[in-house]
Amino acid sequence: MRAGVSTATVSRAINAPAAVSPVLGARVRTAMAALAFVPDEAARSLSSRHSRLIGVLAPTLRDDGWAAAVAGLEARLAGAGYATLLALTGGDAQREAAAAAALAGRAVEAVVAIGRTPGSAALAHLRERRISLAGIDVDDIGATGTGPGGAWWRAGRTLGQFLLALGHARCLWLTGDGAPSARATALRAGLGAALAAAALPPPAEAIAGSGATRRVALAGAGRRPTALVCADDSLALTAMCQLAADGVSVPRDLSVTGCGDTPAARHAVPPLTTLRVAYEAAGAATAERVLAQLRGEPAPRGELPIKLVVRQSTGPAR
Repeated sequence: MRAGVSTATVSRAINAPAAVSPVLGARVRTAMAALAFVPDEAARSLSSRHSRLIGVLAPTLRDDGWAAAVAGLEARLAGAGYATLLALTGGDAQREAAAAAALAGRAVEAVVAIGRTPGSAALAHLRERRISLAGIDVDDIGATGTGPGGAWWRAGRTLGQFLLALGHARCLWLTGDGAPSARATALRAGLGAALAAAALPPPAEAIAGSGATRRVALAGAGRRPTALVCADDSLALTAMCQLAADGVSVPRDLSVTGCGDTPAARHAVPPLTTLRVAYEAAGAATAERVLAQLRGEPAPRGELPIKLVVRQSTGPAR
C-alpha cells in the first residue's frame, strides 16, 4: 500500500484519527491526496450508522442575520468533521415538510431549524424519526429564549423603555405579511410589556405592503403614531423611504426602529436605530448544542447577545 500501513490502520486514520499516531495519520492523508482518494460517505454511514451530515432548514438567506447564522453554524460543524445540507423553504409549510422528509431520507444526524414558529409539522415529523433538533429563533425547541422573560422579549422591553424615555406614547408595530416568527412575537410582547408598565395600551399592528405607511403619512400630527417599531431592518428601511416620499421627516415627525443591524441600516439616511444580534456567534453556539446532543451530553444553554444600537432615526416625540 502506498502509505506503507495496513488496511485497518487506514480505516482507523479515516474514521477515528485519534486512534493512530500523528505520524501514521499524516502518511495516510498524504497517500490519500496523492491518489485523489475520497472516502465513500454512504458506505461509511451504512457501517457506522453515522452519516456526518447535519440538515439545515431556513426560509431564506436574503435575511442577513439568518445568512450569518448559517455561516457560523456551518463553520463550527465543518471544524468537527460534519457537512451541512441546506434546504430553503421560502416560509412555505409544504416546502418545509418536503425538505424535512428529504433530509431524513439522507440520514442526517440532526436538523437545525432557523426562523420557524412553534407547532411546525415538519419538525414534528423529524421528532418522530428520532432525529436530533436544534434551532435559532425557534421557541418550541428551546432555541434562544423567545418566551416571556427570554432574550428577545427583554430586547423588546428595552426598546419600549427607550422609546418611552423619549416621550413616545403611541407606537405602531410593523410586521411582514407572513406568519410572525417567534422572534417577532417575542419582540412585540416585550414592547407591549414596557408600554403596559407605563399604563399605556399595547402597540397597534400594521402589515407591510398594505398601505400602512401611507396611512401614517396622511394622518395628522396629533393622530399618527409617534414611533414606528419594525420587526426587522428591511421593513424599517422600506418604510423610511416611503415616508420620505410622502413628506414625513424621520425622526422629526416620526421615529423608526428596526431589528438586525444590517449593513444597510448603518448607512441609511438617517442611520437606523435597531437591535444588533451576534447571529454568526449564535450559529456557532447552536452547532455546539448539536454536537453535544450527538455525543449524548447535556446541551449547553445560552442566549443571544442582543444590543440596542441608537442612531439618528429616533428622537423625542413631538
